[in-house]
Amino acid sequence: MIDKILSMLDERKLIELLKNLIQIESHREVPEQEGKIADFISNWLKDSNIKVEVREVTNGRSNVIGMIEGTGNSYSLMFNGHMDTVPIYKWDSNFGPFSAELREGKIFGRGSSDMKGGLAAAMIAMETIQKSNIKLKGNLVLTAAIGEEGSCSIGTKEIARNGPRTDMAIVCEATNMNISIAQKGSCRIIITTHGKSAHTGTPEQGINAIMKMVDVIQTLKKELFAHLGDRTHSLLGSPRLTVAVIEGGKRHDVVPDCCQIQMSYRYLPGDTPEEMIKKISEILEDLKSKDPELRFEVNEPIRYLPWKYEKAVFKSLPMEILEDHQIVQVLKNSIKSVTGDSPKVVGTPGWTDASILLNDGNIDTVIYGPGSFEQAHSSGEYVEVEQVIHAAKIYLMTALNICLTDKKG
Repeated sequence: MIDKILSMLDERKLIELLKNLIQIESHREVPEQEGKIADFISNWLKDSNIKVEVREVTNGRSNVIGMIEGTGNSYSLMFNGHMDTVPIYKWDSNFGPFSAELREGKIFGRGSSDMKGGLAAAMIAMETIQKSNIKLKGNLVLTAAIGEEGSCSIGTKEIARNGPRTDMAIVCEATNMNISIAQKGSCRIIITTHGKSAHTGTPEQGINAIMKMVDVIQTLKKELFAHLGDRTHSLLGSPRLTVAVIEGGKRHDVVPDCCQIQMSYRYLPGDTPEEMIKKISEILEDLKSKDPELRFEVNEPIRYLPWKYEKAVFKSLPMEILEDHQIVQVLKNSIKSVTGDSPKVVGTPGWTDASILLNDGNIDTVIYGPGSFEQAHSSGEYVEVEQVIHAAKIYLMTALNICLTDKKG
């Protein structure tokens, strides 16, 4: 039965769909952001006779939710993907960022790998199942979310809050066709040093906040950064703490009275930002005991989320599920059936919405999709056609095996 349904998957339609998605700009520098692509996806799903809900999250930006309803008493599965991309940045490919050019087995364009390839594959998998007229027992859901790139993942946070709920989920991000079962947490930590303004002709009358920050960074480099490798994870490696932004000073003739750095903290399951902030504070308090002029603050930034303007600390939890989990094993078997290869089980170095689905939505989640992490946000982004086709077939097989399996007990 599954082989018969697989034979119905239209590879040419899949490639045309992916091209269409790439050709629709959906980044924060266009006024409508995800508006046009949300309209396209919702209409495409409707034309495929899939039940659709368009749900506004904030300021006219809406998630698109497609569902094939099951008859009951089986596991349910969600395909999750974000519709937005990063902006063009310094695109330097021979092909335009929204040309969706197909050359030598690759489709080029912004968002091709991150993550419209995975989104297109999931959409075609659902369409193929729908037109096969098979009756699923469990619900099969597609959530096309807004705001993963630079908007605190507000789309998937809304889904975790308000549903739909499923037993398991696949975040269709680029993993180079490996199965990712773990992901680092992510947050920003801000350090501010305070000084005293003075004319640069008489700098001794002031306290230079930038020079104090130099001392802070050098101390952290020696006493903290050098020891991050002491803790490791079998799939994720060591935590990372990176000085990513520095700001200070107003004029060339004024001793700066304030300097601030933003650090990106990528942390392992079992660690917390609060522990790291405490450690940083203790190191700097010791530095202050040797330099009474040092005044500093260490904290995390606070964002206002769109729902009822509630405040939230901007951090994203790590995620991890066991390799012997049902969704991982079903995916492994599907990959073996489609490609003949045994996939690697890996961890994901960057951020995906899998953390939100697992931690906030209590949905057992893996990350699996076409494309590579190295291509994401790159200046000549592409995805391999063969990977997209394989992903669609693997998603289809996995969905059938999950949504036709009776729940135990």
